[in-house]
Amino acid sequence: MATPLTQLAIRQQIIEPWLAEVNSDFYTPAVIDFAINGEYKLFCAETLAGPIANYTQTGDGTTRYFALPPEIVDIWRVDYGVSGAQIEIPFMAFQNFSMRFGTQWPGITAAGTPYAYCVLGDYSIGFHPIIDVTSFSVYGPIVPDDLVNESDTLLVSSADAYTVAKRAYLWLIERHLMRGGTAPANYQRVVEEVKEETKKSQERIRRLYGGIRVAGRMLTQNITSLVQGFGPRFNWP
Repeated sequence: MATPLTQLAIRQQIIEPWLAEVNSDFYTPAVIDFAINGEYKLFCAETLAGPIANYTQTGDGTTRYFALPPEIVDIWRVDYGVSGAQIEIPFMAFQNFSMRFGTQWPGITAAGTPYAYCVLGDYSIGFHPIIDVTSFSVYGPIVPDDLVNESDTLLVSSADAYTVAKRAYLWLIERHLMRGGTAPANYQRVVEEVKEETKKSQERIRRLYGGIRVAGRMLTQNITSLVQGFGPRFNWP
């Protein structure tokens, strides 16, 4: 089985053969690594092809809305309870809460097992009823951390890593063009390849994950056993 591509391998892929034809010392290792990290994060944000992680928070019986980690890109599942006794909480648009729970639901302060969750913008998640002192977990793709060392691996498939390399190469060429340079002969070809490969990655992620999500169920009553969970944390796969 092939090992994931490293930062060094991607940098070499950019230098040879692509940057070799430019013949310029304008592209230092630091500049190339900056381009790789920038496009690596943008690619994961655009395609959802990055690593999957889970964020766990414990309710306090009074808080309805919780901030989401800034690195999360999408929510694929929300669980309530500890491992082995988890209940999947179904998603409901915020606008539909009044239809389902009555127009006075924001004033209901009783805590218990959530019937549904909503997402407010990209930054917070809310529950009704207010979540009690049990933990909940949010699962989804995230924007990964920067690659710091040459041995750090890209947390995407090898095919996607090569797409990241091409995107970083375009960033470098466009940076050079803004300073009065000329585009290399292969520039337009790589532009088209990046568009096509990014689109294919988006389609692949939809096929892999789009059809297998298990829907949560609306609960008719709250469970009575409450288990103290863990504080907020983000677990990397």
